[in-house]
Amino acid sequence: MTNKDRETTSTPAERSTSATVGLQNLARKEQEKRVQRPTEELRRTVERWLLKRCIGNLQHIIESGAISPTDALSIIAEDAGMFSEEKYAQGYKKFKNNSGLIYAGETFFETSYRHDGSGDVYNFRRPSSAGVNFLYKLHQHLSGKEFDSPEKLKAAVQEVLIGKRVLEVGCGPGFDLKLLKDLGADVSGVEIRGDFAGMIKGLDVRAGDAAKLDGVFGDETFDIIYSRNLFSEAVLGMKRSEEIAVKLCEHTKQGGIQIHQVGYKKMGLEVLLFSMWVSNREAGRDQKETEEWFWNKPGWERDALLYQNRCSLDPQDLLREGLALKEYAIENGELNIVATKAPC
Repeated sequence: MTNKDRETTSTPAERSTSATVGLQNLARKEQEKRVQRPTEELRRTVERWLLKRCIGNLQHIIESGAISPTDALSIIAEDAGMFSEEKYAQGYKKFKNNSGLIYAGETFFETSYRHDGSGDVYNFRRPSSAGVNFLYKLHQHLSGKEFDSPEKLKAAVQEVLIGKRVLEVGCGPGFDLKLLKDLGADVSGVEIRGDFAGMIKGLDVRAGDAAKLDGVFGDETFDIIYSRNLFSEAVLGMKRSEEIAVKLCEHTKQGGIQIHQVGYKKMGLEVLLFSMWVSNREAGRDQKETEEWFWNKPGWERDALLYQNRCSLDPQDLLREGLALKEYAIENGELNIVATKAPC
């Protein structure tokens, strides 16, 4: 059948529909020719303008004294979903929901740590708020016992800890250590800041350098060595982390375990830039210079900076010292590094 035959046999309605579709396709093609996709530079300009307007309003509120920078940052982070545990592992959620008895007698008081020269402040949090994932990983790797009540969970955790020699590196005053001691562990901590030692009575917190553990603990070894946010680029560089890792491996018992955790959540741009402003404000640094540094980076590099903390510990450092890597994964808002030393 020829095209002419088709035209004579099709109905007026079919011919009208065909013509309409043809015109729509033609119009779309012409529009695509006229409308260009926004360039990366244009997107960046618009994004900067919107963020500057948002953050500028917050800065004005802070400067007026209506709210503190820390409270404002917490509100922004919460609105951005940084504190949400919706995507956390189901096993972790079950563990946390049953951990009430473990944390019933926790010790805590407000204190913070300012990194020398940077102006950045780390505020310590309650073990029941910040330390649950450590106990969860400890239970996961050393026990795995099923539980259906807070009583059974506490008993399972105590079974893992009773009599174990435990070292926390970068322990601060020792909030987590006090909890572990109450659960039956024989605990010690090493902290570079000497004024933290003795803040909690009856706790063995020693002032010292984690890269020079021999001078702090002699040739003593530990069943469990752990750290939380110590191996963050904001705290330690790669070379320093490697030096500490070597010493920790030397002081790990045969059959012992190391657990190192670094907070690892993706921030919204508004959270990152506002936190930069807060940090610069406290340290007297130039915010404009910081913003230019950030926006002049390639898109992929800016995206990488959105992750809260960057881990400075290379797992290869542990492997070279004879440990076996059991876990290296982002879970429950943290990068978890778990390694064991083979028994004799």
